[in-house]
Amino acid sequence: YKQGISLLFFSTSSIHHQHCRQPIPDPPTLPTACHTVQAGTQTMEGAAATHGFLTASLLALVLLGPHTSGCHGVRLDPRAAPTSTEFIRTSCSTTKYPQLCYTSLAAYASEIQTSPMELANTALSLALASARSASAVITRASTVGGMAPRDAAAVGDCVELMGDSVEELRQSVAVMGHLGGRNLGMQVGDMQTWVSAAL
Repeated sequence: YKQGISLLFFSTSSIHHQHCRQPIPDPPTLPTACHTVQAGTQTMEGAAATHGFLTASLLALVLLGPHTSGCHGVRLDPRAAPTSTEFIRTSCSTTKYPQLCYTSLAAYASEIQTSPMELANTALSLALASARSASAVITRASTVGGMAPRDAAAVGDCVELMGDSVEELRQSVAVMGHLGGRNLGMQVGDMQTWVSAAL
């Protein structure tokens, strides 16, 4: 979760909260590919790693990408007329895993359009769903017997850390859905802290 993340946080100076109360979509269910895997196999490791990379990339997008100058996002050069998918691809290019980021968000292009705020909303919701899936993989691994004590302890640590990450992301999603008011700066600061901790 810490691969290649440079923390350049949102600019929050001119978010207009009266336009910001957009509902965040329910986190989608992502495939875990875990129904038949055994602890220690490449399949389980690959599933956990994929979800981990996806979560890291999406959270990097949340931290690096949206510099909001209003709730509808930065107004791009109208002569360029970027499409929503081009906007997503360009935004994802700042992350460690741009293709994984893009393919995950492209399905939501009609909702995101060219709004950095909606991009951040969607990326954060998807990151939460991905973290939950990774947590499920690791929790399943912890219940399989036959591991050496050292391995079992390491998996137990992972279960605890992933649980913390899921909770931190859940709180971030909740804050994102209620930005505004006098405490806007504090709200965004809290969200950034939780997202950073989740990484």
